[in-house]
Amino acid sequence: MAWWREIIEPGGRWRLLFGGGRTRETPDSLFPQFDAEGRPNERLERDGFHPSVEHQARLDAQFAILFPQLRDVTITHRWGGLQSFTADCLPVMGEFDPARQIHGLAGFSGRGNCFADVGAEYLAGR
Repeated sequence: MAWWREIIEPGGRWRLLFGGGRTRETPDSLFPQFDAEGRPNERLERDGFHPSVEHQARLDAQFAILFPQLRDVTITHRWGGLQSFTADCLPVMGEFDPARQIHGLAGFSGRGNCFADVGAEYLAGR
């Protein structure tokens, strides 16, 4: 799933930040270290880390579908990076170290972002 955000720069210049689309199951993704069953990602072990040209092509195709009126614009910036996923794509939250009363929220990549506010409120009340 792609996501986007409109940005108005000082002076009124308009930009569109567009990205996303990566999941644990994306075949060309080298980012997940383990598959859904907890086995090590074979491509990570075999190929090492390489940015994904295939992923950029998927984003270009999604961009063209969602914004056909912008099909002739010049893409000025591209970047990629590591994206972490928990085993079940949900965040980890709770008391990490009871002796020192350390609580935390982690793992908000993948499908976890919708839990951030609720998790923060939960931990703030502890």
